[in-house]
Amino acid sequence: MYWVRRTLVLLLVLLVGWLLWRLIAGGDENRAAAPDGAPAASTSSAVEPEASPDAATVAKRPERKAAERGRSNSDTGVSGDRPRKPGGRGAALGTVTTALSKADGTCEPASIRVQPTVAGNAVSGQQVQLQLTLSTTSTDPCRLQTSTDEVLVQVSKVNRPTVIWDVKRCPGSLPARTVTLRPGWQTALTVPWSGRRGDRGCTGLTDAAEPGSYAVQAAVVGGEPARSGFVLSAMGGADSPRARADGRRGERPQT
Repeated sequence: MYWVRRTLVLLLVLLVGWLLWRLIAGGDENRAAAPDGAPAASTSSAVEPEASPDAATVAKRPERKAAERGRSNSDTGVSGDRPRKPGGRGAALGTVTTALSKADGTCEPASIRVQPTVAGNAVSGQQVQLQLTLSTTSTDPCRLQTSTDEVLVQVSKVNRPTVIWDVKRCPGSLPARTVTLRPGWQTALTVPWSGRRGDRGCTGLTDAAEPGSYAVQAAVVGGEPARSGFVLSAMGGADSPRARADGRRGERPQT
């Protein structure tokens, strides 16, 4: 029995020593294996929940979007947040092209209407612009030769039948050319009058027409004439007849 107890005690001591050695050896092994296993542990611990945006960040997002829209608009050259709708205010105006029909024949004199007027002020001794407005009652476009052989223009005093000026004496006032007249359209011609009495060849050496009431009459040969009245004013300035007369009346005899 003595040896049995001694054997048991020895076995117990050996068992305790072996357990201590295992504990010590197991700690060293865990520390040595820690670098290899660290990534797995760190990977699981490195994953963090995504932080939710705070109120300040949410408030700044609309401002950032508005700034980005402003930059994109400035890059494209468009002002404002939204593009303008076609046809709205500020939209570009387009160009409309209309094809006019060609005139195939000559205008019938009976279908031509001529309305004479005076453009601007009419002053005695100065050039007066006689304007002729041409139109046609025909349903088709036609051509008209505007020469002194086809168009007649005269200036006369209202209270006198005497003709003061006639375009036939001044053929250069109405150069010959071809004018196309279309239904619903009007064509304007300007015939200059010197404001003086007419003579053959329009030399410009005749007296100025007296101030007063005048009439201009125009027509196409074979057509219906038209008449319009106007007032010829006196020429102002120091060289006018009235100014010279006033100056003579104001002179005093020398003593």
